[in-house]
Amino acid sequence: MNVQEDNGRILRLDNGRARWLIFSNQKRMNSISGEMADELYRELEIAEEDKNIRIILLRGDGTNYSSGADLSKFEVGNVEMAKKFRNSMNKVVLKMNSIKKPVIAVLHGYAMGGGLEIAESADIRISGSGAKIGQPEIKIGINAGAGGNVVLPKLIGRGKALYMMLTGEIIGADTALKWGLIDMIFNDDILFEKSLEIAEKISGMPEETVSICKKNVYSSENLGINDALKLESDGFVELFKSEETMERISRFLKRNENSKN
Repeated sequence: MNVQEDNGRILRLDNGRARWLIFSNQKRMNSISGEMADELYRELEIAEEDKNIRIILLRGDGTNYSSGADLSKFEVGNVEMAKKFRNSMNKVVLKMNSIKKPVIAVLHGYAMGGGLEIAESADIRISGSGAKIGQPEIKIGINAGAGGNVVLPKLIGRGKALYMMLTGEIIGADTALKWGLIDMIFNDDILFEKSLEIAEKISGMPEETVSICKKNVYSSENLGINDALKLESDGFVELFKSEETMERISRFLKRNENSKN
């Protein structure tokens, strides 16, 4: 086994304008090493610059999304190693927030720990019906390392987030949907197909408009209503300089005019 295989890797698979980035470390249920986190960050940068790619999907190789951090790579008491791993994971989730292209996390099988935390910073989360979802870090005496203590409460509320953190309980997809941790569920056998259909639908929308919608959501989170509306208004005005927007508006008006005749 070479070093790369031992550390796991990120696979790349393109489907039209959609790019799958795939956690591949099957011997450890796609647990994530620091090297994998660094590779995922680089792949996000590459996808952002690729003009042929309009949307990014995350999933695991095989039956599981990810079981969390690859603890086999940690040394007990090695603070610098822990800090380096966390920095690598934090770079990934910050990149996912700032990248102009949408990111969809597709959860299947075990979706746990650091792997789930990466998904929590995706724009949309889609789950297979049989997914097992949790943040079990507390069972080994550590806290979340990629936003699971600070992003999760924004998704499901403080009480439910603390329940997940403090019990380490694994929940099913139905509960995760009810709590707002995931956005939709599909049967496991059609999960990737349906996720790709959603990705293709988004990819067919105006690229600049998609980017501005995402920017507005993230940039307005800590703004007052006046500043948030100003941000949204600026984007609205900016899009009226876009050739694609003007073409779409013209086609829309022409269809309406033709329907009256």
